[in-house]
Amino acid sequence: MSLDATLQIAQQQLSRRDFLRRSAGAVASAATLGLAPLALASNHEILDIPQPMKDLGFELAKEDNLTVLLTPALENRSFRPDNKYSRGSGHFTDIRYNPQTNSVHVRTSHGEEAVMEVWKQRGVIQYQSKLRGIDEKATWTYEPDKFVRRWVQDNELYDIPSSIEYDTKSDTLLVRKDGVGEIYREKVQLPTGINIEVLLGRYLKISDKLGKKFAQSSLFGRVASDYILVNLNPFGIRDNKAHFGYTIGNMSSSFSSLQEFIDRILLESIYKQEFNEKSGRIHIGNKQLTVRGPNRNGDYELTSGKSSLIYNPKNGFVSLGREWNTSGAQSTILRGSIPDGFFEVKDDYGHGKYRIWRININFGNTNPNQSYSPVLVEDRLKSN
Repeated sequence: MSLDATLQIAQQQLSRRDFLRRSAGAVASAATLGLAPLALASNHEILDIPQPMKDLGFELAKEDNLTVLLTPALENRSFRPDNKYSRGSGHFTDIRYNPQTNSVHVRTSHGEEAVMEVWKQRGVIQYQSKLRGIDEKATWTYEPDKFVRRWVQDNELYDIPSSIEYDTKSDTLLVRKDGVGEIYREKVQLPTGINIEVLLGRYLKISDKLGKKFAQSSLFGRVASDYILVNLNPFGIRDNKAHFGYTIGNMSSSFSSLQEFIDRILLESIYKQEFNEKSGRIHIGNKQLTVRGPNRNGDYELTSGKSSLIYNPKNGFVSLGREWNTSGAQSTILRGSIPDGFFEVKDDYGHGKYRIWRININFGNTNPNQSYSPVLVEDRLKSN
């Protein structure tokens, strides 16, 4: 046998021993991470991921001329194919998804492996990676909605030294400032189906378990969303006060009381949807009144077609509804009741300026959008 042939056989044996050694290492690494081992990866770069991964919120994107794996974590976590020993170079050689465990197994050209397992019910992502015998573990907050993730990450840039707590047992909102302690406390009575979730200890996500959308009018039209995102105003925190900002869709504004805000936004959006869906007749003594509703709370809406009153027949409570407390007015029911057939409502604009309305109940009506008629009985709006 020639010298060249002998050398070729030796190289083949060495290559096979190297292949077996690297394969064993890959199997051991995968077993450590708790997943079935991947086939030995080639140098081929992975440029796409399975659709179920995208549905969970994962995506591939370009960062610093590298393809990185963005995770659906509120903490803005991405997995890069380079590492601290070779920053700026590398690529993914394998990315696989296990639908049974909602887990993602990643391998890079530098030999790093990682597992990200999404626990939907707990709202977390369990992360573990292994490189050169060194394990790294972390738990991230899972958020499937890309808009929510970006909104939180944008607000994290302000680095406000404060925290928000919401006690679901007592329905109490607490705001604390670092180094100062509690600066705000509010007892909240949540309507049926409304859920409040605290994000990263600094933000609130308000949603409706019954599936209705929150909506509000803006200069650019009416916006609607499945949730409301709430943050703290940094200038209020600086003065040891709690002022809140909120976002619905692409519209943002502010409020000072969570209870007042929730009551108003539900009245203008969710309750309005529910009142639109059905109507009924209520009996007041020997009289009948055709009204809108009921909503989820058992309330009915009396309306002139523009403004409204909210009535609960179980407890007889009446409150002002749509189109009151607007245009800078503080609206108050002065006297009257449904059995009396009228109410008097005052719109107080301050500085001695006000209007008083008489609300005449239209018993026997057949149109639910005409259950009362407002009459202006006193106008001091233009007085000095």
